[in-house]
Amino acid sequence: ININCNLNANDTPKRIKDNRYLSFNNATIDNNTTEPTTPEAGNNWKSGTVELPIATINSIGAVQPDGVSIGITERGVITVLQSPIIDISHPIGDPILTFNNTLNDNEIWLNGATVKKELYPQLYAVYGNNFYNDQDRYQVNYSTIGNPTINDKFIMSNITTTNYVVLNNPFNPGTNDWEMSFYVIIPATPRYFMPIIGGSDNTNYQGITFGVQSSYKFCIALSSNGTSWDIANFSEGSNQLTPTGRYYIKINYTSSSSGRGTYTVKYSLDNKDWIDDIKIEDKPSIFQSEKNLAVGASIPNNTAFTAQAEIDLKQFVITIQNSSFNNILIPTDLDALDWFRLVNFDEKAIYGTSEELGYIDAGAPNISYIGSPQIGLSGIDGALFESPIYIRGQYLGAGTSGHAGSFSAQLSNNVYGANRNTITTDGVKIRVKTRYQ
Repeated sequence: ININCNLNANDTPKRIKDNRYLSFNNATIDNNTTEPTTPEAGNNWKSGTVELPIATINSIGAVQPDGVSIGITERGVITVLQSPIIDISHPIGDPILTFNNTLNDNEIWLNGATVKKELYPQLYAVYGNNFYNDQDRYQVNYSTIGNPTINDKFIMSNITTTNYVVLNNPFNPGTNDWEMSFYVIIPATPRYFMPIIGGSDNTNYQGITFGVQSSYKFCIALSSNGTSWDIANFSEGSNQLTPTGRYYIKINYTSSSSGRGTYTVKYSLDNKDWIDDIKIEDKPSIFQSEKNLAVGASIPNNTAFTAQAEIDLKQFVITIQNSSFNNILIPTDLDALDWFRLVNFDEKAIYGTSEELGYIDAGAPNISYIGSPQIGLSGIDGALFESPIYIRGQYLGAGTSGHAGSFSAQLSNNVYGANRNTITTDGVKIRVKTRYQ
């Protein structure tokens, strides 16, 4: 748009209107006009002001202040910034490694900071929603009881009879089909029974209790009446588990035309290949409790314990008739946010991939060993742990309770056993920045 404006020395520049318009004296052009017109005397031309829209991320305009070469004063006057120092040798968004602690005028540190999408549209076009952290991606939909440890990736540990979380609504599926899925690391030494799902506030027979027995087998109890475990009374799985093993678990109920149904428990090591573990057929649906289910809670009357189990709350999902029910974490609509996160290179190594951009957690393959059973052990510490084993054999006598000294590097540092086949090497400290325009 070409506009000729004669500004007198006494003219006062107009402020930006709604942060989008610059005003000049002498003429007015209708901002709603979609086709260019030639003003003529007596036809849409009058003395006054002309308003030009400033370009934004969502709209076309005459000029877009970039903070580098063009700016706007507090009075709404366009200014030209003198001698900007810029680097255009790297593509926008690409990491630039440097030992220098200064930035050029068109650069920004890649340290995971939150920035406005409108201010850095070209960076958002490169990074998109790939570098939000887990705290950004989910909204909490549970109540915390006691003081369980929940880290920034929503992994819950320090689970005891008084430390756990509770769903915000009762789980009452009626006779409908339903499924629970979750991801856990079972403890090295479960005592009697380590619950993963159970009744809240020590309420018995709340419909379902599921966990790990001291025999290193999954176990489920189910009630249809709220007064007894009439469907399943702590039925154990058919497969032996590995201490500190990481398991994806699914519990299903499939109804039949008779109003009864089948309960199944299966697990996987990779969330792909599933192993059937428990099957309970031709049983009624579970009790419709008014209490909310707890994740990590103890069954009633159990002695206090501190389990070394960990539960990934991001993976805890319940569906009824294939529809989501009260997920413990609700995904955030990232596209609706007006901000995004820059890549965070602080204390991170570069990991080449052909997959989607994002982060990879630190980890290393676990090192473990399960020893031969004995009557008793002493001096157990660090990565060594004691495994109570119920033994039926000629050496210790039938039905003797023995112990096995075992080893798991993960007990010393959880970097081990993180489903990885490599470890991180030594590195060089360096700063990382990028161009944003």
